[in-house]
Amino acid sequence: MNPIKPIIFCLVLLPILAISQETKKQDTLIRYTLETINVKASRIESTFNQLPYAYSVLKTKQEDQFKPQLSLQEFINQIPGLYSQNANNFAQDLRISIRGFGSRSAFGIRGIKLIIDGIPETTPDGQGQLDNLNLGIIKQIEVIRGAASSLYGNASGGVIAIQTKKNFAQPFSKLRTSIGAFAMQNHSISTGFGIKRATYFIHGAYTSSNAYREHSRFKQYAFNTNVSYILSSRYKLNIILNYLNSPVAQDPGGLNMEEVKTDRQQARNTNLQFKTEESVKQLKIGLALKGRINVGLDLDAYTFLSYRDFIGKLPFEYGGLINLYRNYGGHGASLTYKNSKNKFKLGYDINFQSDNRKRYENLDGFQGNITLNQQEKFGNIGLYLLDHFSSGRWNLTGGFRFDWNKLKAQDRILIDGDQSDILTYRRINPSLRFAYNVINNQKIFTGISTSFETPSLSELSANPQGEQGFNHKLKPQTAVNYEIGLKGQISEQIYYQFNYFFIKTKNDLVPYEIETSPGRSFYRNAGKTNRNGLEFEMTYRPNKNWKLNTSYTFSNIKYKDYWVGDSNFKGNYLPGIPKKLASISLEYQSQKDFYINFQTNYIGSLYADDANTVKIPSYFLSKLNLGYSHQYKGLTVKPFLGISNLFNQKYNDNIRINAFGQRYFEPAPNINIYAGILLKI
Repeated sequence: MNPIKPIIFCLVLLPILAISQETKKQDTLIRYTLETINVKASRIESTFNQLPYAYSVLKTKQEDQFKPQLSLQEFINQIPGLYSQNANNFAQDLRISIRGFGSRSAFGIRGIKLIIDGIPETTPDGQGQLDNLNLGIIKQIEVIRGAASSLYGNASGGVIAIQTKKNFAQPFSKLRTSIGAFAMQNHSISTGFGIKRATYFIHGAYTSSNAYREHSRFKQYAFNTNVSYILSSRYKLNIILNYLNSPVAQDPGGLNMEEVKTDRQQARNTNLQFKTEESVKQLKIGLALKGRINVGLDLDAYTFLSYRDFIGKLPFEYGGLINLYRNYGGHGASLTYKNSKNKFKLGYDINFQSDNRKRYENLDGFQGNITLNQQEKFGNIGLYLLDHFSSGRWNLTGGFRFDWNKLKAQDRILIDGDQSDILTYRRINPSLRFAYNVINNQKIFTGISTSFETPSLSELSANPQGEQGFNHKLKPQTAVNYEIGLKGQISEQIYYQFNYFFIKTKNDLVPYEIETSPGRSFYRNAGKTNRNGLEFEMTYRPNKNWKLNTSYTFSNIKYKDYWVGDSNFKGNYLPGIPKKLASISLEYQSQKDFYINFQTNYIGSLYADDANTVKIPSYFLSKLNLGYSHQYKGLTVKPFLGISNLFNQKYNDNIRINAFGQRYFEPAPNINIYAGILLKI
């Protein structure tokens, strides 16, 4: 694709913005002020501009209902320092990395803490999925970029905190339905109402698609309920319940370059042979209590329990069929003391995870003899102390956290002896950050923070020697994050943030495949990496009609010390991470009814392997969303239309790092269209 096309598109639209301002001179006199946003992911609630973090906030709007709502990537692909892949393979889930953390994941999200409505979504061992969260209920997304284990402990190379919709001005009912290319269907219904002291938000959704590639079909049912109950004038209780049933999500597998050139839509033959797919059922119940004990002293507490039933078929015989029954949950509480200058928080988290993992022979999609049967447990206790201090132009944020993690594997196949196992990890993580208000809300900030990341239970049980128990060669990954930045507002219409980071890591967890089990990921430790980069984001809102968002990331992430056999990878780039990322989004919202959004992303080149022998070229990816709103008595009607991959770019939706046989590539869909309608009363 000619990369000039999306640039020309933006240049054509920008004069329209200028003409709009010239013809509406009154709007230049009545300046549109960017709103103040309260954020919670820092664990001490503050306004966005007060925090000395590299911090991004996305507040969803009614117009976000015009998006396809198939992947969280639709919301987060403008955040600097963050890169996501695999939005179209629902058997592997969305892969997200922040400053390189999480790039190793073969499926799901690793190394990044996921929080939904104040309750952890990431398991204690660091695994995360968002397949049980319907995108139509998201209210706000907060992202902390960089090491944050002083806040959340294990697997906190970054934080994604999501708040769902639960407060509304008046009762409503809403129906949304959409269809699109590849037999895509996405239907949802939601309602909100209040009864005395309680407000109820209920949402149900059905999503299915045959997807772009052969053997990529998926189907999903989701149900979410959020109840807010006012216990008294001081205390409020939130109750959440969500249920997911995904009976099928097929995996077409990775292709080599010759196969991609022959047919981008084909599935790997071995994946067809072994009928690779997964099915998932998950139920989660959570309670969150918030209240004020007395003036200046607040209480926050949560408790939750989740059950996940997973069946997966992988493209090899020995151990290629997985049955996993997972229970995980936890409890946490904190006290926050506030006065005019200081916010002090003391808290704890207690979390547990129990995986009943069984592996069988995959006999061309049918279950054979059992090859592994073990009960795996992960227990965590975390104690943390945080402080936000403000004096004049200065803000100081500091804290530390102690985590104790205990892992157990109980071998249930004793024919070859008892290979049960125990591991214990202890870690203290400090952080210290400063911010100084230079002039007129222009703040310079700097800080140092740390993180650690244990191998997950599934990674530890993936032993290349085929033994039960854990792979003791794997060690936790640690990191120290340094950064300096500047953020603020200009003329009440422009918000910007610019920062530089430098991160030193040790024992990076890296995926690889072996010849005897191609398609199965194993893990090893790299020695060290040095990561440095620049991140920039800006929002320009000249009036109520127009909005421009831009972001840019430059990342230089290299191995400092890494040997595999006789191969020295020192100086090589960490695979799976683009060196450059950029985004521009131009949005127009008329005062009455019409909405249009054009967005283009630049994804820079990246490497597919540790040896840096295979380089994936850069590309532009653009999309266009249109919507119209019409009021008829008490009914709101909103038809919408979207075009994804607007300029028909050929690119890869996912790169499988260090895949055996150079099967790195999962081709992405070509230009495709979706349309739908939303009805609200």
